[in-house]
Amino acid sequence: MHRHIRTAGFAAAGLSVALVLTGCGSSKSDDKPAAKSPSGSASTSAAPGGDGSPAKGSDLQGSWTATTGGKTVAMAIADKGVGLLSPHVCSGTVAEGAGMTMLTLKCADGNTERTQGMATLKGGNLEVKWEGGKTDSFTRGKTGSLPTGLPTAGLPTP
Repeated sequence: MHRHIRTAGFAAAGLSVALVLTGCGSSKSDDKPAAKSPSGSASTSAAPGGDGSPAKGSDLQGSWTATTGGKTVAMAIADKGVGLLSPHVCSGTVAEGAGMTMLTLKCADGNTERTQGMATLKGGNLEVKWEGGKTDSFTRGKTGSLPTGLPTAGLPTP
């Protein structure tokens, strides 16, 4: 009985993290006008980081999902914050430096599988190589929606 309550609590906490981060990640209100490129300058059509180069934090904003070992891994990035539900509930920061974009996470249950990872964009997918050797390939979620496949066992239904 206690195990079901604990599992439901972790799932609810993870869902809350995903809701908060995906809700915040799509709006930006810094009231600054968009920078205009000078006339006559060339523009590139390639997506930022699309060739496997380090991704900029601004390119990572939004929700992402991956399937690893048959389990869904959901991640949401808003500004410099990141939340991950793997089934572990983790949160942390996105930092750029030395030509790399790093994700640093701390999991509520002390799990260390995904605590430090290097992010790159490859063909529209977000690839994160974690310090322990695991690599996740995330697909961007639809704006304004939650990722599918989140663990909901034991949660009440409406």
